[in-house]
Amino acid sequence: PWCHLRIYLSADLDAKDFVDLGVIRATEGNVNYEIPAGTDLSKYKIAMIWCRAFGILFSYAELE
Repeated sequence: PWCHLRIYLSADLDAKDFVDLGVIRATEGNVNYEIPAGTDLSKYKIAMIWCRAFGILFSYAELE
């Protein structure tokens, strides 16, 4: 179920250091996620779709 897929900003692909932006809200089109105040964006270079139920990376994109 989609409720297990989360959007993370992560420092690495293992998601050991991440910021949880919440449940995935769409699979196509434009969707915005609020980044918590004080988040060091220079530290988090990967946007991930993470399956919390199985603890696995579903997909990711490197941020510039």
